[in-house]
Amino acid sequence: MRIAVKVLNLVIIAVSLAAIVCLFVVKAFTFYANIGLDVNKVSEFVPKTDYTDNIDISKLIGTDKIHFEIEFEMSIFDLNSALSKNKEKIDEKLLKNNINQIVETVQEPIDLITEYMIRTTMRELVKNEVSKQIDKCLADVGSPSTAADVLDDLGLTDQYFASFADKLYDAGNSGTATVESLSQLLYQQVDETLALAEDAGQIDTSGFDETQKEAIKNALIDVFNQLDLVESGGHVKKIGQIAYIYFAKFLVEQLDGKVDSSELQKKSTEDEVEYVDRLLNIYIITFMPDGFYQIVSYVSLGLFIGIFVFGAIWLILLLITIIRTVSKKCWTIFGPWFWLAGSLQLFLGIGLTIFGKFILPKIVSSVDVIPFINYVVMVPRTYALTLSILYLIILAIRIPYGFIKNDAKTELIEKEIRG
Repeated sequence: MRIAVKVLNLVIIAVSLAAIVCLFVVKAFTFYANIGLDVNKVSEFVPKTDYTDNIDISKLIGTDKIHFEIEFEMSIFDLNSALSKNKEKIDEKLLKNNINQIVETVQEPIDLITEYMIRTTMRELVKNEVSKQIDKCLADVGSPSTAADVLDDLGLTDQYFASFADKLYDAGNSGTATVESLSQLLYQQVDETLALAEDAGQIDTSGFDETQKEAIKNALIDVFNQLDLVESGGHVKKIGQIAYIYFAKFLVEQLDGKVDSSELQKKSTEDEVEYVDRLLNIYIITFMPDGFYQIVSYVSLGLFIGIFVFGAIWLILLLITIIRTVSKKCWTIFGPWFWLAGSLQLFLGIGLTIFGKFILPKIVSSVDVIPFINYVVMVPRTYALTLSILYLIILAIRIPYGFIKNDAKTELIEKEIRG
């Protein structure tokens, strides 16, 4: 039996040594989260027009969530930095890199949402202006038909007007477009469609001439003002970057009065994406509750102390087991101190992981830091997760070890009596 005890002692020594090494090699704290942004909330950054009320953004994207991941890890040195509640170091380590990833992740869907809504608005604008002019032409001759009847007879579907909208969109995305140039293009598109209807014998366009230009221009200006596309002097903002202009405007409105106004101004060296990136960093850091930094500090303190406490416990078990293995009474001693520390490791390891996955997401979702979050999955892990597994191995060994130890004690007593 003594041989069996010594074999199990070797296993305990190996596990203890592995636990000590893991404490200083495995990252002290790792964190992973999968976060879903509410698509419909994100789309609210795009100004609404009379033509976008019925757009189903979730159907367009194919989901009601935009997913992105947040990951970070902290070494023992990072824990030490967090103990002082140094906001700059915590922001740099835990937030800033992930904020950049958020911007990259949401860039494509935000572009898609914005582009689709603006193209839809332009398509409906062209169709509406054509319909108004057709109705006017029909009214001039007392026809009972409507523009919808004419367009249906000609087979002019939304796809037809979408091709016109594409031309209008591309012209507006040139970076040099003006209200004047775009209204001229819109007038030409209306004129082209009316000529098509006249050639088919559907209407008489003699009443349509350049005097209608002003009305068409005003209609375009009205819609473009709703979309916040018009700059001073009648210039039109580059539509391809309008998503970031909308997003930046939202962030500036939220931060106004909470940070220095100079931080909210776009720098001459920044493009729209870089500007939003910087504003989003400021936004999240500004609105991050103080409790977040306190929690990080307390968790870091606990983990930092735990490294040395748990290390000492495993080291004591290691040394006792080595000494006992080469002595006459070869069975090791665990003691209540080891089981108490082991239970704490289970709590910090497996318990914290369960808490992070099932409870913490509900808490975070209820905090209005980023109001367009509608889904959160979090998986925090500490070095104690590895220790928990090693502790469970010891726990599994402890049961047969107790029986074998008793037999070894009996064997030793009988040997001493005989001796």
